Amino acid sequence: MQKTLILTLVICFAIPVLPQNTVSQEAPDWHFQHLPEGAKARIGKGGITGNIALSDDGNLLAVACSTGIWIYDAHTDEALHLLVEHTDEVLCVVFSSDGSLLASGSKDKTVRLWDVQSATLLHTMTGHDRKIKGVALIPDGKILASGSTDNTIRLWDVQTGVHLRTLTEHTGDVTNVAFSPDGKTLASSSDDGTLCLWDVQTWESIRKYIGHTSQVLDVAFNPDGKKLASAGWDKTVRLWDVQTGVELHQFGGFKDNAIRVAFSPNGQLLASCNQDRTIRMWHVPTGTHLRDFPEHNSWAYSVVFSPDGKTLLSGSRDGTVRLSDVQTAEQLRIIRGHPRIVYSVAFSPDSKMLAIGKHDPYIQLWNPQTLELIREIKAHKSEVIRAVFSTDGQTLASGSRDSTVCLWDIPTNATQPTLVGETYWVHSVALSPNGKLVISSGKDGNIRLWKVPTGENLRTISVDSAAVHSVVFSPDGSMFAGGCEDNTVRIWDTHTRTSILTLEGHTAAVRGVAYSPDGKMIASASEDKTVRLWDSKSGETIRELDGHPDGVRCVAFSPDGKTLACGINWSKPIWLWDVDTGTHILTLQGHTYTVNSVAFSPDGRTLASGSADGTVLLWDLNIDD
Repeated sequence: MQKTLILTLVICFAIPVLPQNTVSQEAPDWHFQHLPEGAKARIGKGGITGNIALSDDGNLLAVACSTGIWIYDAHTDEALHLLVEHTDEVLCVVFSSDGSLLASGSKDKTVRLWDVQSATLLHTMTGHDRKIKGVALIPDGKILASGSTDNTIRLWDVQTGVHLRTLTEHTGDVTNVAFSPDGKTLASSSDDGTLCLWDVQTWESIRKYIGHTSQVLDVAFNPDGKKLASAGWDKTVRLWDVQTGVELHQFGGFKDNAIRVAFSPNGQLLASCNQDRTIRMWHVPTGTHLRDFPEHNSWAYSVVFSPDGKTLLSGSRDGTVRLSDVQTAEQLRIIRGHPRIVYSVAFSPDSKMLAIGKHDPYIQLWNPQTLELIREIKAHKSEVIRAVFSTDGQTLASGSRDSTVCLWDIPTNATQPTLVGETYWVHSVALSPNGKLVISSGKDGNIRLWKVPTGENLRTISVDSAAVHSVVFSPDGSMFAGGCEDNTVRIWDTHTRTSILTLEGHTAAVRGVAYSPDGKMIASASEDKTVRLWDSKSGETIRELDGHPDGVRCVAFSPDGKTLACGINWSKPIWLWDVDTGTHILTLQGHTYTVNSVAFSPDGRTLASGSADGTVLLWDLNIDD
């Protein structure tokens, strides 16, 4: 039996405006820092992909992100620097004890060392065969250790960047490394379910800690170096005696896996962050659970105490770093701006707004010229997969993974009826050119047509496909098309709601569809690494655009119909094609993860791209020149 969920298409009351202190009156410098070639601005700082680190003096905060490493003033939350030399997501960061150096590890298989004051790269260390999940600097600042999913720990000379030694005791991914406070030992955690202790003088393995029943994700010394804490995939945090290897306490009660652990500066408290979104704290001497902190909206990746022990910082893939009072668990403030995924981008017809749907329940409306955040709409209970404007710019439609579709009246915020139906995750929504119809598609393989503003469900079309990933109206509104999981593009008559054509030729799922501005062509983007241009009347293939390095996720025509933009999956670029000749004319490289959405500005001179790296890039185009 096909699984269905209740859908509520809500046409909401007033659009909530952000509190004044969260809206920038002037675009901060980070919008323009370290942009890829061809880009003129960045919206979003990139998703949090690793841990957060606080300098020992408590003045600087480093956040590992998909775009690089962000350095914040820990007192004002001001973004000071963006370090971008890594070519893939940054997974781990650590400050030296004197705060002068920062070490980082990445999916790009490199370890990098930075001068903090000048924000410059000192060394790039290569040799690991796979991604780096943990880095540690010895207290005297002379040795850097890195742990990798190639099962090894590598040791590096900080002064020269030269590789010193490789440690190979673990039989699984090395998930983190930590030096003892006196610098005499190194601890490592691994997917093989063990912790290892290494003698820094001989680099021999001197002790193995066994007790976790699954992967161990983190290890940390307490301030006097006599205890170790570990976080495990077995939903436990464990406390160990360093000298004997005896397990002292086992902390549980999680609904999901423990990810990171941290001791307070006095060693009396232990905090953990967990896949169940919780932050939990215990009293170390007794093993007593003290309190839980407000939940993040997604996994918490990292937790760290301030040097005075009064504040607990946690970083999450929900895009926030939260600062909480250690004694009361009261949330003090939140550093925002790190959405994990951008799913969709859309320009308003007058170019004055850019709508962004992302990995949280909010739609953001930005001014693409001034880069001012105009407002943020609490649209759904889950991430916003698609947000689109009507052709007159008066209405915004959005669809979410929470199985709802919402309509927003931009000028008046007028109340409208509530529309009710059934569906599963909403993958796509579209508004007809005359604004009288809404179509939605989802994971259940159905397309639904709704009458605006009465809310009447005009038709539910069951498509013989596992999912319909994208829907779009023709420019005159007489037809609509869907890109389907069964490798087809389907076209329906809007008036009769009957099927007109099924376009076959792709060999993998069709993720994106777009009509040319004159309505004569349909472009389809497929996981088979091709884009096809079809005659929208006859269904015949006009040409196939191939050679893409990976599956194609999305397509968009320029306003004059001469250029086609394609967003690519894992290999991350955007390809531009000449529609008339089928010539590949330009590659835009700059995102660090899948490009989910592309949209031309109405004048065709700006391309917006939204990516799973959590950013939107605005590209400067001169299509007509």
